[in-house]
Amino acid sequence: MSTAEIERTETNANGDTVIYYKNGATSEVWDDGTRIVTTPTGEQWTISPDNSWALTTTSGGIRRTENHDANGLTTTVVEDLPDGSTTTTNPDGTIRQETRDGSVFTTWPDGRTSVTYPGDDHIYWIKDGRVTQTDGDGENAKDVTPGADGVTRTEGGSTVTRDDKGEVTVTGPDGGDVVYNPDGTITQTGVDGTQTIFRPDGSYVARLPDGTTTEKNANGDYTTTNPDGSTDSLTYDGVSTHTDADGTRTTIYPDGTMTILQPDGTQTTQYPNGTVTEETAVSDPVKGTVSMARDGPDTATSDFFICIGDQPQLNYGGKRNPDGQREKHRCKRNRVCT
Repeated sequence: MSTAEIERTETNANGDTVIYYKNGATSEVWDDGTRIVTTPTGEQWTISPDNSWALTTTSGGIRRTENHDANGLTTTVVEDLPDGSTTTTNPDGTIRQETRDGSVFTTWPDGRTSVTYPGDDHIYWIKDGRVTQTDGDGENAKDVTPGADGVTRTEGGSTVTRDDKGEVTVTGPDGGDVVYNPDGTITQTGVDGTQTIFRPDGSYVARLPDGTTTEKNANGDYTTTNPDGSTDSLTYDGVSTHTDADGTRTTIYPDGTMTILQPDGTQTTQYPNGTVTEETAVSDPVKGTVSMARDGPDTATSDFFICIGDQPQLNYGGKRNPDGQREKHRCKRNRVCT
């Protein structure tokens, strides 16, 4: 950013210099040389004196931080989720999940799952239906796989059970548990009733006692359904969408463009440069409507035509509109239909 773009410079209560830019961005410099830059779209870049850096974004109720070393290589990805848990993914494929009740379970590249609970200083390792107990630093391993009666009580106060289907359950002293299924599915239930199901393909679903549900699919897209009926979603490429219970949908794109689509089809779009447009859905392409021709979705570019009579076949769901795209029936206030 050039000096001409600076709006003002201040010193905060910690003595750090904060630069405010006219486009809404800020830059904060700490005494140790660390620099924090917040973009107009809310992204936060943290650059350390050793040139390592982190990018933090918050969308759809999820706070995601990508940490990189001085060479630009990703070291960890940390996601704070709406259910109060934190997921940390390492480059080697290790995934660590810490729930809001303090339980931690980790899946490792070699197929093992490790579990720790508050109030129990041991680590429980699960693989291929076998359970091994170690102390906190991974030493003094002991096989605690359930015997013929299906139950083992460990030294740390936790209980290990195994059913006739091969499912292994480790229950902590506080009552929370982790169930390991032979197909690789892991179900974790917290003391407060929060339940998280992890699947082998990397997807998972988390359910809170208040009815909030967060799902992540194998592609890395998140969807949160809230108790009031609204939803929040975040795609792997950074598109964030909030949908109210009445159907109003607000979408924010990585470049800062925001669209608000009302239930009646009216759409308002705000661009990063401040331009705002509004498009109003029309139910029927009637006589006198100026429309743009297309061969399929996203192909309308240059050819216009004028309806010299009512054209119900061009309406939503009409015979000449099998793809159902609403864009064909959305007209700007100047009556140009795209």
